[in-house]
Formats: sequence, structure tokens, C-alpha cells
Amino acid sequence: MAQELVGAKPEPSPTNQHRSALDDFEKNDGRPAFFLTRAELKLLTIAGVGFFLDGGVAYDLFIINPVTIMLQYRLYGGGNLPANLEGFVKASANIGSVIGQFLFGTWLSVRIDVIRY
Repeated sequence: MAQELVGAKPEPSPTNQHRSALDDFEKNDGRPAFFLTRAELKLLTIAGVGFFLDGGVAYDLFIINPVTIMLQYRLYGGGNLPANLEGFVKASANIGSVIGQFLFGTWLSVRIDVIRY
């Protein structure tokens, strides 16, 4: 009997069974949830600046849904766009985003770097 218990792991208790890694991070320190610590404020600032500096891509990807709704009212009197047209419009925004990131982010930056230096 003692030999069987040597390598056995203890059974998880009901309180610890569903713990996640966030439980250790999300502790109740007595402050309201909308008061941010310095680390949280720094993280949100960096993420927000990155989002706004990449605003062209982010704006295109977010604005495409209202544009399709406007096209519905303008072209089809409020009826639904044909499925292939709606798919083409929404896919073109994403495909154009990827092509633009590769074209201007890699190829053009390398070309400018080679020409300058």
C-alpha cells in the first residue's frame, strides 16, 4: 500500500480543480476595477499607440462592415447584397491589408534601406 502512494499525485480538490493561470494574476487588492496600476496604464498606452499608428489597416478592417451596409441601401434599396459581392468586398479589405503589409513593410523598406545606405 505504501509503495502505491509514493509516485501517486494527489487528487485535485474542487476548489483547485478549475484554477487557471489568471487566478494568480487577478487578485482582489481592494481597488475598483477601473483604477489602473502603472503597469496596466503603460500596457494600455503602448497598445493604443500601436493601434493608432497602424490606423490605416485597422480602420480599413473595422470600417468594411458599415460600408457593406451602406452599399446595401445605395445599390439594393436596403436589401441584402448578393453573397458573392459581400464576400468579395470583405475579403478584398483583408487581402489588400496583407498585400500592403508585405509590400510596404518588407519590400519597400528594404529597397529604401539599400538605396540610402
